[in-house]
Amino acid sequence: MVRFGSWLKTEYKRAVYLLPSIFKKAVVLALLAGMIAFCVQKWISSAGQKQIVQIGYVAAEDTLTQMAVSYVEEMESVKNWCRLVPVEKEEGERMLEEGELAALIVLPENVVEEILYGGNAPAQLYLSENAETFGLMFEELAASAIGLLQTAQAEIYATHALTELFGEGGAALSDMYREIDAFNLEITMNREQYFRIRSLSVTGNQSFAVYYAGALLTLYLLLSGLFFGPYLKRSMPEQHRLSVRGGIGLPLQLAGRILPTMLLLTITLCIPAAFWLYPGVRHMLQPVFTFKGVILLLLVLGCAAILLQLLYQLAYSAGTAVLTVGVVTLFMGYASGCILPSALLPESINRLAVFLPTTYIKSAFTLVFSGDESRFGITAAGLALFMVFFYMAGCLVMRAAEKRRGAV
Repeated sequence: MVRFGSWLKTEYKRAVYLLPSIFKKAVVLALLAGMIAFCVQKWISSAGQKQIVQIGYVAAEDTLTQMAVSYVEEMESVKNWCRLVPVEKEEGERMLEEGELAALIVLPENVVEEILYGGNAPAQLYLSENAETFGLMFEELAASAIGLLQTAQAEIYATHALTELFGEGGAALSDMYREIDAFNLEITMNREQYFRIRSLSVTGNQSFAVYYAGALLTLYLLLSGLFFGPYLKRSMPEQHRLSVRGGIGLPLQLAGRILPTMLLLTITLCIPAAFWLYPGVRHMLQPVFTFKGVILLLLVLGCAAILLQLLYQLAYSAGTAVLTVGVVTLFMGYASGCILPSALLPESINRLAVFLPTTYIKSAFTLVFSGDESRFGITAAGLALFMVFFYMAGCLVMRAAEKRRGAV
């Protein structure tokens, strides 16, 4: 144990001695990642400038109609992309021709009463030729809304027919109407809440900033292992002498170098963290360091440390290890959606990603940036399993190299 402690101190000193050189190289890699993040941020900012679409409507100025219009206008899914503008019919037609309105709706008189009592007087919808994309979008939304109204009316008519068929009174009919209204509103509001809080895109339920922050850090973490070659790559004679004379076996040597490697990885991770001081990055990314998040970060560092040791053990020399680490990292990063979003990759690649450590490393970083802990269990289990697997593989590689050396 005394020998092991003395050797471990030597390992830490060896790792610390390399820090200045590692720091200089890691800064270059961090600047490259920062430039990519900066370009992505600018692209997101320019793409995120939404144009509010003007929708004109012509309606009677009665209280019930205004209440209905106000209710629709305050819905999150409406006010986030369009604004309803009350106009006269002639004025609305002029604004539509000049492209000031994307659409014009002419509502019939007493439109709310018509809907409630089944009159179904049709509304007129005019779409602008100068705003074709928004017009088509609004046409689809209007068609969906009509379908919802038709379903609601069918429920009302069916309820009325059933109460007459079974001889129920008016009180029972009123109660059933209230239940139908409550049921429809609950579904509508839950649907509204779903689309308000979840972002459905090629990056899944994460924003572009959260998704690519996790992706870039995953690549950065593993590629930073390119700078640890003098520490990670050990010759077989050196390891053999330590095993025979120092009494520290090969598995124990491999385990002892995990913590110093984690230290080097932690220090290199602190470099891109400095970009958080930039206001644009700080606005988009707000890390949440919960207890579960800290556990995942430790597992990420351990998994990356053991994986890098394994890759350096497999390489013939420190020079070839650079190529090995680079190619393996880029391939696994691509398959895990670190370069292109997983939604754009072939299904076969997505199935392969489940068996790659980069998938779980990216998931861990995503948890820290998003605060979503729903995948904590599977992410932690995946990282732990990969740590055990890489450690056992590293031990087998070292023993195989020792046997080849003995045979020679």
